[in-house]
Amino acid sequence: MQSMAPQARAAARRRARGFTLLETLVAILVMSLGLLSMVGLKLASLKLNANANARASAAIHAADMLDRLRANPVRALAGQYNLAIAEAAPAGAGIVEQDLTQWRQRLAAHFADGTGSVAVNNAGEATIVVRWTERDDAADGGRTVAFTFNSRL
Repeated sequence: MQSMAPQARAAARRRARGFTLLETLVAILVMSLGLLSMVGLKLASLKLNANANARASAAIHAADMLDRLRANPVRALAGQYNLAIAEAAPAGAGIVEQDLTQWRQRLAAHFADGTGSVAVNNAGEATIVVRWTERDDAADGGRTVAFTFNSRL
């Protein structure tokens, strides 16, 4: 009976070696899928973080224009700061022209296709829009995003 036990153990070892190799291959496959998933999550979080950063920067740029409006309320209430998205920033050496030109230049430098508009009504309510293109993986070049900031002077 002792002579059968070593033969059975040897056969069991041979089967276990093949099974261990199969287990190793499955474990490598599972780990590879897990690592690829983690890389995908990391890329998605980087993209979303960049989009959130752009929105925070848009809020800062809108607040910058609001500060410029509050620094010159007489001209702001007279509508001299009003500027449409499609309209070019006015040329000139006046403070209003410089404010609008500098603001538009900063938007263009900070954002892809960055531009903005300003509208102040007679009641002192200001609407500031910052618009840019968010780049994504699509072949269409991205999507246009607008951040609207409403406040009173």
